[in-house]
Amino acid sequence: MVVAVPSWFFGEDVLIDAISIFVLALIAYFNIKYYKIKKNKKSLNLTVAFILLAISFTLNIFINSGVHYNIMQMSTLGYGKLALEDIGSNSSIVFITYFLYRAVTLIGLCFFYSIYEKQSKSNIFLLSFLIISLLYFSNSSYVMFHLGYFVILMLVTLQSIRGYGVKKYPATRLLVFSLGTITISQFSLLFAALDEKIYVAGELIQLVGYVALLITFIAVLIYGRKKDQNRYYW
Repeated sequence: MVVAVPSWFFGEDVLIDAISIFVLALIAYFNIKYYKIKKNKKSLNLTVAFILLAISFTLNIFINSGVHYNIMQMSTLGYGKLALEDIGSNSSIVFITYFLYRAVTLIGLCFFYSIYEKQSKSNIFLLSFLIISLLYFSNSSYVMFHLGYFVILMLVTLQSIRGYGVKKYPATRLLVFSLGTITISQFSLLFAALDEKIYVAGELIQLVGYVALLITFIAVLIYGRKKDQNRYYW
């Protein structure tokens, strides 16, 4: 599997991931404080989800930095096309890092989805089986990983749209926009092997999504402190 990554974009994609880490870590921090007060299980699951996703972006930065500085000994073709299947054969450390990145990402996404859908023991078993299967197949297929990423995010986005249909708060509408944008970014990355511009577009769309998520969080913090009934109508 070959993914087109333009050499001039090395560093910019790392910066985008760093911004995503900041947003996720900030929201996780405040959710931990909220959980200590309210002991709400949904808040705990959301905290775990965002911590895991922040860790996954950190691992991705390590991977991308390794590619940029040739630490990974991955083959480069032309303007920076990277052969991802070379990871396993050239470096067991990098292979493990990439595996951990995918595993942490998928588990974090499942925790994120669990705040919308209560999971029975049988569903947890099924999700575990699907994650293991997806990890196995994504080991040799970049597309499989991002397909799973896209599907889970799409389900989360659909649930948030359903929530907006019940209570049409501006904060919820902005949340739908941010989640939808991040979902679109993963859909774009499904086709990153076709052209380097698609990879760049996917990363930039992801940046817009996480900036919107940060704005949503800040708005809720500011207006959520107001005690009037119209505090969401900002």
